[in-house]
Formats: sequence, C-alpha cells, structure tokens
Amino acid sequence: MSTPRRSSGNNPVRGGGERRVEVAVEHQTFSGPLPHPAILQQYNDIQPDFAERILKLTEAEAAHRHDIVRRAMRLNAIETFVGQIFGLTVALAGFATTVWLGAGRARPLLVEQRWWDS
Repeated sequence: MSTPRRSSGNNPVRGGGERRVEVAVEHQTFSGPLPHPAILQQYNDIQPDFAERILKLTEAEAAHRHDIVRRAMRLNAIETFVGQIFGLTVALAGFATTVWLGAGRARPLLVEQRWWDS
C-alpha cells in the first residue's frame, strides 16, 4: 500500500492520479426600482396580485420623489430671487447713504472741535 502524496494544490494523490474539484459560481446583478421579472413572477406565484401591487408601489414612490424634487427646485428659485432682492436693497441703501452724505446734507460723524473754532 502506498502512502498518499500531496500535489502542489494540496489535493491528495493516490496511485499516481489527482483528485480534481471543479466549482462553478454564477452571479447575476439586477439594478432598478423593480425586482427582476423572474422574481416578480415568483411573487405572483405566492399571491396573484403581488406583482401588480409592487408596480403600483414603485409608481407611487417615483411620483413622490419627482414631487419632492420639483418642490426643492421651486423653493431654490424663490430663495435665490429673495436673496437678490435683499442684495439690491442693501446696495441701493448704501448708494443712497453715500449720495446723502456726499451732498453735504449731513455733518460728519466725528467733528473735532478746536479751541480757536469756538
């Protein structure tokens, strides 16, 4: 009787032959708001209207998401407009104050009074 020998792949070798192990792995990826159609069919096998209910749920979720994006865009536009109005108001107020002070209608804020001016 011969003793088992090991090959480079750590598979025991008896009588000069190698033991081979083959492994097959299958991987599928499906991305999207809905399950894969085969999975939807399996839902229908559980209860006849499950796939229809999942479709309605997905449609409602998409409509909700679109509504949120639409509202966010509208509020962003309003916020931008209000910010521009406030910026224009501050700029015009600064310009008006400069003109008012430059026209000599207002006295300077810091007036140094000297002994010979009194």
